[in-house]
Formats: sequence, C-alpha cells, structure tokens
Amino acid sequence: MPRGKLEVYGRKEKPLNAGWAIDENGHETLDPKVALKGALLPLGASASKAAATKATDSACWSTSYAACSRAARSAPICRCRPTVPSPARFHTSSAPSRSDGFRDPAQFKADMDTELRGFKESAKSPGHDRIYVAGEIEYENTLKNREHGVPVHVKVWDGLQKLAAELDLPFEVE
Repeated sequence: MPRGKLEVYGRKEKPLNAGWAIDENGHETLDPKVALKGALLPLGASASKAAATKATDSACWSTSYAACSRAARSAPICRCRPTVPSPARFHTSSAPSRSDGFRDPAQFKADMDTELRGFKESAKSPGHDRIYVAGEIEYENTLKNREHGVPVHVKVWDGLQKLAAELDLPFEVE
C-alpha cells in the first residue's frame, strides 16, 4: 500500500484495514495518523509477521537510492540528480533481477548488509525477541526439515495413502 494512502485515509477519517500498519512502538494500528508515525507492514502482514520480515522495500530503495533507507536519508546529495540537495523522499517499487544494471555490485551488497543489520538490530515489537529478514525463517525451517524430516499433516498423509491405494501404487516411506 502506498504511504500516501495513509494520508488519504487520515483526511477521510477512515480506519485502516487490519494488518496494514503499526505504531511507533510496534503495535498494530487502524489509525492512519498514528500509522504515519509508525510503519507500513510488508505486503499486508500482521503485526507479528511485521516483526519478522522486511525485504521488498530494501530491494527498491537500494536500487533507487530513495530516502527510505538510513543511508539515503543522511546522504548529502541525490545520486541520480546531483543538483537535488538530498535524496528523493519517495521511490517507485522496482525489483531488478540484476542489481549490477543499476549500481555497483559491491556497493549494492554493502548497502544491503548495512540496512539488513539495521533491521536486525532495531527495536523488537512487544512479545518478540528477534527480527527476521526475508527468507530467514524459511531457511531455518529447511535446515530443521533436512535434519528431522518434513512434517506432513495427518489429513494430507491419509489422503496420499488413499490416492496411492486408488492408483494401486505402493505407499512405502522409509
């Protein structure tokens, strides 16, 4: 959701949908004016999931060098238009498949590392002791599943057994 939509909702005194935003303390809010002081949640996530991930914006700011990143907000000039005294206060969402078409790869990686470290070290939402970056939960689950096996819900297991029987296939798991 574009941040400008918060302003529109605020002017109309219309509540936000659940899962759109958090206040400056990490609590979910439906108040657009409070949300403007907090943050939009990534991809409409719930407040608990917001404490877990933040990636799309990172990919966008790091290629556009928009002012939503810590580094860009403190930069002396806009890289794309040197006559502008500070980075643009907005950016378009773009997710390039090859960052080297936009920026020096080493600088891109350094900027991403800095921003991700900032996410991981920022204040946690109430009830959370850790902040995950995109893909981190899935990576940890993959490691766990490789070691202990992939959990399969009993109804899925029963359905697979039934399908194997219908197709006259052996259903053997080691």
